Amino acid sequence: MNAALMIGMDQLPCIIKDSLTDEEALMYVVETNVLQRSFSEMLPSEKAKVLSLRYSDMFSQGKRNDIIDELKKLENPQYNKENPTSALIGHKLNSRDIVANEYGLSKNTVARLLRIDKLLPELKKRVDDAEIGLYPAVSLSYLTETEQLKTFYPVMNTRWI
Repeated sequence: MNAALMIGMDQLPCIIKDSLTDEEALMYVVETNVLQRSFSEMLPSEKAKVLSLRYSDMFSQGKRNDIIDELKKLENPQYNKENPTSALIGHKLNSRDIVANEYGLSKNTVARLLRIDKLLPELKKRVDDAEIGLYPAVSLSYLTETEQLKTFYPVMNTRWI
């Protein structure tokens, strides 16, 4: 939008989605980000959010696939739906296998990123800024919110919590 405005375009083509729940709107935003840039270019907390949404009960697999298909068709009208996560005969993939295959990650990396999404926003930012490594961040993710707050604000008086 900003680029179009800079070159003098005062009308922009757009599609307005209404009557979406907050969760559906979030899925549109996340899936659009995944389609527009490489998963590998995302920050760890962004990867964690994408994977967490894939695992959440918030969306059925069918609803998620419908959103992805809609976005891909909007981007490329010749888009032809494929199913790259189909399992070989006799091998049933679990959710972690499917997500790992989809993003070219190991199952362990998927598990670590899912834990990162459980951190407080302040700690996620420190992971994104490489102040906290992935492995220590995973350990921190098992702490309660209060314990994470104490980690982020070590001199915090406990009566403030």
